[in-house]
Amino acid sequence: MAAHYEVTFLDWLRQQPPGACAPQEVAHFIQQAAGALQRVHDQQMVHGHITPASFLILPGGEQSGLPNLRLADFSTQEPASTPASMAPEQWYGTVLPASDQYALAVMAYRLLTWRPPFQGNQIPGPPRETVAAPSRTGSPTNKRTLVSSMSREVLALTLVFIIVVSGIGFGFYAIVKHNRVVAASLTSSPTPVPTREAALVATVTSGQPLFADSLSSDDGHWDRSATCVFTGGTYHVLVQQAGRLGLCGLRGSTYGNAAIQVDVSLLAGNYTGLVFRFTDSGSKLQDGVFYYVRITKQGEFFLGRYSGGNVAPLIPITKTSAITAANQKNTLLVIAKGSDFKVYINGIFVGEAQDSTSSSGQIGFMIATSDTDPRGDASFANFKLYTV
Repeated sequence: MAAHYEVTFLDWLRQQPPGACAPQEVAHFIQQAAGALQRVHDQQMVHGHITPASFLILPGGEQSGLPNLRLADFSTQEPASTPASMAPEQWYGTVLPASDQYALAVMAYRLLTWRPPFQGNQIPGPPRETVAAPSRTGSPTNKRTLVSSMSREVLALTLVFIIVVSGIGFGFYAIVKHNRVVAASLTSSPTPVPTREAALVATVTSGQPLFADSLSSDDGHWDRSATCVFTGGTYHVLVQQAGRLGLCGLRGSTYGNAAIQVDVSLLAGNYTGLVFRFTDSGSKLQDGVFYYVRITKQGEFFLGRYSGGNVAPLIPITKTSAITAANQKNTLLVIAKGSDFKVYINGIFVGEAQDSTSSSGQIGFMIATSDTDPRGDASFANFKLYTV
């Protein structure tokens, strides 16, 4: 079950000869990136940090020498990878579907010109770079180079304008609708624990666990690899590169109806969480199907279903005060019974959803990194599994 993604679009670009991409190549990549983002927005989600590192290279997917792209796993409301990719509203802490559109336009511009669309100082930041003005008495060769550069600049600006105005399928109505959904989720608060929910938790967790492990040392039940490590008296899931997802699991057994509880601390990285009903239909993670609950350092949680490389939100990204500050312990509890899933964080009921795609599977833990959080480390302790 231990797995992580290998090659991003950024990795591929770094292996290419220096210089801007040809227009037809950029069109190939932007069309695929826009299609992937459209599917995300159709699910009422926002990516929030679109750059070449946000896309994965599909093995064996090359056509005419160009690879095909797949959008990597993500968490919304995260900052863009570089200030140049951030839409104006992101500087004020708001991430909208239009923010993805803006970042995609920046990516197209950089692929065509090999530089950001805006140059200058950040505040604070290094001194402004100076660029020598072209000579008015330059040679014909220099003039042709300048004309070629200007033509590419006009082409880049035209393509960016098309992306921004038409959205390559991001309809204006859809953007407005999704912006309202995201704005509403930003103000969500934890649901008070009803008496029946408290009674359910007490009933489920008061009995003898079907399986319990402090995770303080290796007892042979869990994955072991460079990603899955026992150290410092807890079980760690580690990722050492940006834009990667690490997954470690309980070996062998599969479970359907179960209550799964674990203490988790997000020490570094984008998000961490609990995976359940994992079924592997191939040799790679993207071939699997699983459900997962994840939390971020920004106090957000999400319940989703991963299937065939696509993420379906069951509970959209929701900000909750139930999550403690970064690096501190959070106790996650998922009660999965039939097609119904209840999620609790530190004893607080935060949401419920239904889905019948997978009825049983393995249990595991996950960590993900981003461009701004390139190293991932999450520790897990006090794992308990109850029957329901």
